[in-house]
Amino acid sequence: MPIDRNKPYYGWYLAITLAVTETISWGVIYYAFSVFLTPMEHDLGWSRSELTAGFSLMWLVAGGMALPVGAWIDKHGARMLMTAGSIGASLLVLLWSQVTTLSAFYLVWVGLGICAAAILYEPAFAVIAQWFHKKRGTALAVVTFAAGLSSTIFLPLSDILLRTSGWRAAVFILGVFMAVLTIPLHMFMLRRRPADLGLQIDGGALPMSGAVSPPSGLSLRAALSGRTFWWLTAAFALSSLSAAAIRVHFIPFLIEMGAESSTAALATGVIGIMQVVGRVAFAPLDQRFSSRTIIIGVFGLHVVALACLLPGKSLLLVGAFIVLCLGRRRAR
Repeated sequence: MPIDRNKPYYGWYLAITLAVTETISWGVIYYAFSVFLTPMEHDLGWSRSELTAGFSLMWLVAGGMALPVGAWIDKHGARMLMTAGSIGASLLVLLWSQVTTLSAFYLVWVGLGICAAAILYEPAFAVIAQWFHKKRGTALAVVTFAAGLSSTIFLPLSDILLRTSGWRAAVFILGVFMAVLTIPLHMFMLRRRPADLGLQIDGGALPMSGAVSPPSGLSLRAALSGRTFWWLTAAFALSSLSAAAIRVHFIPFLIEMGAESSTAALATGVIGIMQVVGRVAFAPLDQRFSSRTIIIGVFGLHVVALACLLPGKSLLLVGAFIVLCLGRRRAR
């Protein structure tokens, strides 16, 4: 296939596509849940712990699906996987809007866990890794800058839908919105590898021989045998656990402080803006400090931010918590 050198590298189209689909997917199946938690509690008569157990099930299942999803992407690429994941997630969100029993609610979130493993950051990052090497950081920034605003967009949007239509109609509308945008983008835009289009990683025509040296890196065995891998895995797992817990309970926490639901959703959405600000603020530090120093600093900010919520219901401390969340997206 002849290569048009004046045409942008197709990997950038993929990065933009994933920026859009990740923003929507995170917004619908992750951030919107906290907006609907209190109204579901009142309408369905289930306790908050029963409802958040479903959300926790999603993440447990998603974690368990990580290995088979990774193996599928290595062998077949992400196109069919992410398309099927979007179809499944959209249908399950529609079913979520109709649940009347706790068992059905849990089944929906187990299914969403399978779909989450197929459409959230991990498969998207795998696509970027397959298409970029030298420019991988820039491509990842395109995806995460946009998706970092997912909460800023979908928390207020979900609250508006909730106030005008009720939680069931709001969830249904979000499911339709997700289906209309993410399914065709994954189906028609994703490609397996640059070589399928006659390209090298990062762009440029494939050599006539068709052979491209793979980027150097550690083998799986070497990575698993090192303590660094396991310490980083534990650190990021605990960080993600605390972030998810705060995200789910922050809006109900603010409502219990006396805030209106719209104000609580807006305040929580500001966290997304601060995360994007944090990525911009921390980016120049990569050239001046080691990755270890930056990670320690970011995790230190997390600890201070969480400590701001311990004394109780103080608007000043809540504001400090939101500002200090600027490091959370950088840690991911």
